[in-house]
Amino acid sequence: MHALDEHIAAGQLPRFLEASIGTHSESVGGDPWESNGGDISVKDGRLTMMVQLRPSRDNVLVPVRLVREEFRTCPGSYYLIMSEITEGIKIYLDECPKDVDVTLFLYPTSQEVSLTEKHVAIIEEPLLLGHCLEFKLTLRNAPSQGPRPPSPPPQQTEVPQARA
Repeated sequence: MHALDEHIAAGQLPRFLEASIGTHSESVGGDPWESNGGDISVKDGRLTMMVQLRPSRDNVLVPVRLVREEFRTCPGSYYLIMSEITEGIKIYLDECPKDVDVTLFLYPTSQEVSLTEKHVAIIEEPLLLGHCLEFKLTLRNAPSQGPRPPSPPPQQTEVPQARA
């Protein structure tokens, strides 16, 4: 199951556009909606996909693909937090305003990928429950705040000496 962020809804956004399981792909026709075979459905902003899995000993992954359309405030961040063990993620940046940079941060490994430059990120290591993908949106022509002032030196505190 995959849910939209209905708390930031405006007009007809956010919405699912497409969903694929393996080689089966469907254009999503709104909310509520159900595919002809009933294996993909959307209700109340939640997309559900029924997937037939092979035994784990076969080590066969089922590709799942989602296309969604939404808006975000900029500057700002958008987070995806894993609720299942996930492996082999490919992230594509199809469209973005010309004055916005999109950087992907992967936690807890602290990987950083500029999606503005590469338009694709491939995450091969498994993501565990609670691991996070942060999509950071920044304006390219935003006025600079100038260099950061240096951090103050750590304060020295005297530790009282015990006398015997």
